[in-house]
Amino acid sequence: RHTRYWRDWSSDVCSSDLNSVLRLGPGSFADITSLKSLTLGSGLAEISNDAFKNSRIERLTIPSNVRRIGNGSFSGNSGLLILNLPEGLVEIGQNAFAGASSLLNLDFPRSLRVLNDFAFDGSGLTRVALPDQLEVLGEGAFRNNTNLQSFSMGDSVSVISANLLAGDSSVTTIKLSATARSIENGAFSGTRSLRTITLPQSLMRIGDSVLENSSSLVSLNIPKGVTTIGSRVFANMTSLKTLSLPAGLMSLGTDSISGNSITNLLYCGNLLGASVTVICTEDMKREAETDLYLKQQAALDNARISVDSKSED
Repeated sequence: RHTRYWRDWSSDVCSSDLNSVLRLGPGSFADITSLKSLTLGSGLAEISNDAFKNSRIERLTIPSNVRRIGNGSFSGNSGLLILNLPEGLVEIGQNAFAGASSLLNLDFPRSLRVLNDFAFDGSGLTRVALPDQLEVLGEGAFRNNTNLQSFSMGDSVSVISANLLAGDSSVTTIKLSATARSIENGAFSGTRSLRTITLPQSLMRIGDSVLENSSSLVSLNIPKGVTTIGSRVFANMTSLKTLSLPAGLMSLGTDSISGNSITNLLYCGNLLGASVTVICTEDMKREAETDLYLKQQAALDNARISVDSKSED
């Protein structure tokens, strides 16, 4: 009870009832632009790659038994207005809803664990609140969502993927995972309306151009655990006035602070050179010294544990 491929269907089909279908094969209804209405059966467990690519479905409810939506399965559906995702859905494939520019609202199920690359690239979503259980968030998953105003994720994501919200020119608020250790290249580049973002204390690395051209952000505090910042991370942030960098920073990429008008650069390290004016208060120095001492003690403790373990062996 699988579907036939698109070539077996009339090109002017407007609706389809798939109540008896258990699996949709790759490209089953691809490029049938007349398809507007669709009923999927409760026994369906998976929607395969490109199943409805470039069709024109307007309203869609995914059945409760579906665990995975395949790559490109609804890509190019620019007329999709209403989408209901079921509890029990675990994975959304690459480019699954890319180009769904008419889709403004969507609730993500708590069961979702994997959201792959470019899944909602170019969608019309105005708000995204990802569930706490989500663990994998792919590259450019919400890239070029120019209607997006707020974005939040749960605390199970450890890597903020490259180009995640790149080009989302209307987003004003971003909430990140409290356990994130790395933000990859270009994650928030071009977020020109961004005014609020709090970087988690767990953060250790910030890739290239992460906030380049985020021209509305006024102040930014980089957590003290960050040791690496890539090139052009703060470039062309023309409203940025206050930037706080950790004293323990070990690597700072080229042109990191070019094209902005920072007046308060809070930093007690030596990576910026004498030509850059920084503010380093006595309180900041003491805090930096304390952090360095704690890091050294932790390293010594780890070394002792390693030696003791080898001795026991």
